[in-house]
Amino acid sequence: MKKKILIIFLVVILIGGSFVLGRQIGLNTEESKTKTVITEEVVSAHDIKKTLTSSGQVSAKVTEQLELDTSKYFKAMCVEEDDTVLEGENILEYTN
Repeated sequence: MKKKILIIFLVVILIGGSFVLGRQIGLNTEESKTKTVITEEVVSAHDIKKTLTSSGQVSAKVTEQLELDTSKYFKAMCVEEDDTVLEGENILEYTN
């Protein structure tokens, strides 16, 4: 009779211990999933530059065709590349 009580008591302790141990392991894995990691970063001021490159062609809205008299010769170019040309401004000189 004492052996039966002792065996039942040990079985209850083993079952209860394994239940408590299982819950403790489950809680540890739950905690590891919800931990927050905090890191420190040094902040500094920087200029942010974006460069876009593309290919293509720029053309004027209005074009004009120049026809030179064959008796005239080129003398000088009055403007350079990328200059802005105003209305009435000479772009080239020529001579007879």
